[in-house]
Formats: sequence, C-alpha cells, structure tokens
Amino acid sequence: LRHDTYKVTWEEVRTVFNLVHRDYPEFFWISGQASGSTSNGKVVSISPAYHMTGATLTAARNALEQKVAALTADLEGKSDYDKSLILHNRAADAITYVFNSMDQNAYGALVGGRAVCAGYARAYQLLMQRAGIPTWYVTGSSYSPAGQLIAHAWNLVQLDGEWYHCDATVFRDHPAMYFMCTDDEIDDSHHSFNGALYP
Repeated sequence: LRHDTYKVTWEEVRTVFNLVHRDYPEFFWISGQASGSTSNGKVVSISPAYHMTGATLTAARNALEQKVAALTADLEGKSDYDKSLILHNRAADAITYVFNSMDQNAYGALVGGRAVCAGYARAYQLLMQRAGIPTWYVTGSSYSPAGQLIAHAWNLVQLDGEWYHCDATVFRDHPAMYFMCTDDEIDDSHHSFNGALYP
C-alpha cells in the first residue's frame, strides 16, 4: 500500500475490506478482521487476520474447489431457477448447524459440513456464483424458532432481472417460505442491516 500516494483512511480501508470479505466467499481464509498503523490519520500498513496459511491453506483451497466442482457439475442445460433450487437443496443437505471455529465461511460449511447462518449463506453464494447466477450475502436479523430476534445471514439472488431472498439455513424446515421470496414475503421474518438491499 503506497500511503503517500493514496492517503486512505481506516474508514475507507474497512469499507473495501468488508466488501471484499462479503463478495468473495472463496477467500474463506480471511477472517474479516485486520490491524495496521496510521500516520497523520492515514493508513500506512494493513495486516489482515487469517484462519490458515501455507500448506494447510493450499490443501483447504483444493478441498473446497473439489467440493464446489462436485456440487455444480451436473447443472448444464437447466434453467437458472432450477439451478438455484438444486444448489439450495444441496447446500442445506450438506451442512449441519453447528458452532465451531470455521462456522462463518464456505469452507467450514461445504468441506467441514458444519456452519451457522453465515457459513450457509457464503456456501450458497459461492455455489451460485460458480453457476453464473448473481448472488449476494446479506446480514441482518430474523426470528428464531422461539420467537426471539437474532442476528442472521442469508442471500439475495437475481433471476430474470428480479431480486429474491433465499435462506438456506432454515430452508429445510420451511421450504415454501424461504426460497425465492420477494421483499414483502420475507419482511415479517427477516430484516436487513445492509441498508439498500440491492447491489
């Protein structure tokens, strides 16, 4: 980073860092946190935090690529809607809702088979992107089975120029409610923290 040329602030760095972290689920080894130093209010160094590095990371990346390739291999000739549903079912079936050290990312979800909502959403985002369907990661809140409003993550999917909400985390229990929902259909249960929902 040439701080003398670009003169970026921490707020600008955080914005870019968060966008990359949200939009590239294949970068699962980046934790979403970073440290660094400033001079006169401008950033002079950035040090992202990583879940893994070196040979461990290489093996993990290969394992994720193999899993994604297997889950998306037989989609040729299908409509985007059918691809979306197939991948939604596969993501939901492949993952068990479990808290662990890798529960927030696509690797933990698809290779480890265990994740929380963020991992489900990032796994589905990655599968959909590989299928060529625009899919975004959304954070906000939703109601738990006990009726409590809790932090949550899900996806926005673009089909035929329209945007729809998909929630792979709760899809298995409520398939009719959380696949390709309009804003109005999901509004009673999900609330976005992203401000404007659409890219």
